[in-house]
Amino acid sequence: MNGLSPAVSRLLALALLAAAALGAWVGIVEPVKLRFAELDRTIEQSRDLLSRHMRIARERQQLEAQLTTLRETQSTLGRLIEGDSVELAAAGVQNRLKALTEANDAELKSTQILPAEDGETFRKVAVRVTMMADTEAAQAVFHALETATPYLFLDRIDLRGPKRRSRNKRKNLGILQVRFDVFGYMRIDGS
Repeated sequence: MNGLSPAVSRLLALALLAAAALGAWVGIVEPVKLRFAELDRTIEQSRDLLSRHMRIARERQQLEAQLTTLRETQSTLGRLIEGDSVELAAAGVQNRLKALTEANDAELKSTQILPAEDGETFRKVAVRVTMMADTEAAQAVFHALETATPYLFLDRIDLRGPKRRSRNKRKNLGILQVRFDVFGYMRIDGS
């Protein structure tokens, strides 16, 4: 290399230095820069994915709450007394009692709507009943009330023989005065 002029030697040295710098840039800096850009994209995708999963988790909690509510509603569907008010619900119970007593050859003497009792989510609707029936008819009415839907329950059952008998003792034989409370539940508005 002694035969080169100093200017050419300097240019050649500068060219080698530039080539080494370019080689270092292409071989080291550019791949690191590309890897950082790729990692930035991966981080951004991960953030998007995380935000979607968090949104889905929130929606899942809401959907699970709705599902629980629907299951509770479905589990009580048909089992609760329907009506916009206690009076309408009790009237439905009275109509059912009337139909059952007529169908079982019993005589419905009176019904009285009792004051409603509120629980947390349900309201107890009760009716006091007096009917005349023989043992089989009373049993059939009781069975029909307790096994059908909406669910109704019997309480304070009082069976009494007739207070006075007619001249024909066989006529009143087996006829009982039956008093009882029948109650069911209705959902309180808003629950």
